[in-house]
Amino acid sequence: MNKIALLDHVIERLEVMLNRAEQAREDAQSDANAHLGRQQSRYDTFKEEAQYLAAAHERRIAEIASWLGACMSLRRQLLNEVQISLHSAGSPGDKAVRAGSLVTIIYYRDDGTLSDPVALFILPCGFGEEIAGEGIRIPVFSSDSPVARALLGKKQGEETEIPWTPVLSDGGDNEFRGEPGQRTVRTYIVEVV
Repeated sequence: MNKIALLDHVIERLEVMLNRAEQAREDAQSDANAHLGRQQSRYDTFKEEAQYLAAAHERRIAEIASWLGACMSLRRQLLNEVQISLHSAGSPGDKAVRAGSLVTIIYYRDDGTLSDPVALFILPCGFGEEIAGEGIRIPVFSSDSPVARALLGKKQGEETEIPWTPVLSDGGDNEFRGEPGQRTVRTYIVEVV
């Protein structure tokens, strides 16, 4: 799986979210400006509510812009790492999980057997996105989420416990919903890219 292509998908999604938030802010501000004069009654709070809504959209725009900036910075960093790795040979097992890592894990089921491999994408920001790629869905986790914090710093071949509840669909093991705090799952790190 190509991390940069996956990150590009996230960046595109963030750009769409940013455009929608900007349009919503403009609409709310336009509504506030269209309400002329003073209140018709003491219950007429339309103009104030529209101004509050525009301010909330402004905060959302700042949040999304921050996520977009972090992802763009990570993209530049990953491109630099690709160029450096072409000129040096390092052991794949030397990589520790960090923001920007594509981590493949297997976990122990309740009956003690191992699951199929599951890929997770750790980013500096997270917003519940799931990326479809190469026939599987890859959940995106913020590096400060409980799941990512349990994986950060770990290397290929290490075990850890993550607060994550697997949700099996159609008997398969590749659909998960991160529900921090539900229970911990003993997890083995298969690969860190």
